[in-house]
Amino acid sequence: MESKIDSLDKQSLYFYGQVSDDYGLSKLQLVYYSSGDEAKKSYVPISISGSNFSEFVSAFPNQLDIVDGVAYDLFFEVYDNDAVNANKRTKSRVFTYRKRTVEEEEDKQLREQSETIENLSKSLDQFDKQEKELEAISKNQKEKPELSFNDKKKFEHFLKRQKQQEQMMQNFNKKLQDNLEDFQKEEDQEDPFKKDLKQRLEENEKQLKEDEKLLEELEKLKEKINKEAFSEKLDQLAKTAKSQKRSLEQMLELTKRYYVSKKLEKIGNELDKLAKEQDKLANAAVDENTLQEQEVLNKKFNELRERVGGPRKGKQWA
Repeated sequence: MESKIDSLDKQSLYFYGQVSDDYGLSKLQLVYYSSGDEAKKSYVPISISGSNFSEFVSAFPNQLDIVDGVAYDLFFEVYDNDAVNANKRTKSRVFTYRKRTVEEEEDKQLREQSETIENLSKSLDQFDKQEKELEAISKNQKEKPELSFNDKKKFEHFLKRQKQQEQMMQNFNKKLQDNLEDFQKEEDQEDPFKKDLKQRLEENEKQLKEDEKLLEELEKLKEKINKEAFSEKLDQLAKTAKSQKRSLEQMLELTKRYYVSKKLEKIGNELDKLAKEQDKLANAAVDENTLQEQEVLNKKFNELRERVGGPRKGKQWA
């Protein structure tokens, strides 16, 4: 057996297996059940040949009706074709699986988006460094009748770093777009804030592709040593860099505002849910179970306060 997790959604397991027996094979099936509740097993038949050897691929949960947030154990078992001895069986090792709930998935997306925004903020610092180096190259190029060997090498290093920066910005932009597309798909279709942010990301993607093309033109001109055209492209790159930095700063701020508002909205919804549960407990007879449920609510409440930066200590819910 070999198993791999989906590299994109991290929510699906893929399996590749080989089965063999001297008597031939009669049946192969996937067996799964809620962790700790092995008595309630479910079975999914898997097609195999009846020969001595067969290969198969499978996925979990695929189209199976499982409960989000519940942990499952699963394994594969195969039966030989020895009917005289009641079809002996053997099974694979046990795998574990748990699908995130909608709330957990949104939390994950918010964390990923926060990390992307933080990395993007750090990368903007490199813009200033590259901008100063570009100014020096442009000034040097205008003052000299022709570029020396060292001047060309400096420009080659600059182009290399600029291309790396462009690629990094494209990756960041794609991550922001993908996460925005996935985040709260149903609820946010008509959200004007989200629509505006999506448009800005698309515009930024287009600009990054144009910048990439400009860098390719500069590299070609560098080889031809066309001083006038080279100088013109350097000036164009400098203007583009300033404009791009302003655009990215604005887009970054807009992205931060969007996700902060969504995080607060999510926490507000969770607080409303906790308040309703609290009301039910307040009207229930006090017993040991009620007290335990109250402790759980208090813990959830403190966790929410911590997420919004509030102090952990303080008055507990009654």
